[in-house]
Amino acid sequence: MPGSTRGNGELEVSRGVNPKNHATADMDTFEIQTVEEGGILRFTLKGPGSYKNLLQAAATIIAETKRRAIWHVLCDATAMPAPMGAFEKFEAGVELARGADPRMKMAVVARVEVIDYIFENVARSRGVAVAVFRHEGAALQWLRSGKMG
Repeated sequence: MPGSTRGNGELEVSRGVNPKNHATADMDTFEIQTVEEGGILRFTLKGPGSYKNLLQAAATIIAETKRRAIWHVLCDATAMPAPMGAFEKFEAGVELARGADPRMKMAVVARVEVIDYIFENVARSRGVAVAVFRHEGAALQWLRSGKMG
C-alpha cells in the first residue's frame, strides 16, 4: 500500500504482494517501511531478498532520498531471511549507484550470516558512500561522522 508522507517521524509503508496469495503476512511479501528520524531516513526491509525485491528497495531509497532531500540513510535489513544471492546483491549495488544522489550516505544493518560485503563493494566502487554493519549503533555512529567512505 504505497503512500506518501511528510514530516518527522511519519511512517510510510510499501508492500509487494505475492500474486498467489494476497495476504500481507505471506512469507513472499516484501515490505519497506520508511521513517524520518532526526535527519536520518530509516528504511526497514522485511521479506525475501529476491532480485525484484532488492531492486525495488534500491529504487525506493533513491526516490525517497531525492524527494525528501535527506541524504543520511539507515537501512535495516535484519528482517530479511537468508540466503540472499551474490547476483541479487551485486545488481542492487549497481542499481543504487546508477541513481543515487552523490550527497547520499547509507549505512546498512544486516544479520552477520548474510553479510559478505558484495553490495557494499559494488556500490562503493561506483562512487556511493555505503557501509554494512552488524549493529545499529555502529551504523549510526558512522552516519553521523564526517567520513563519506
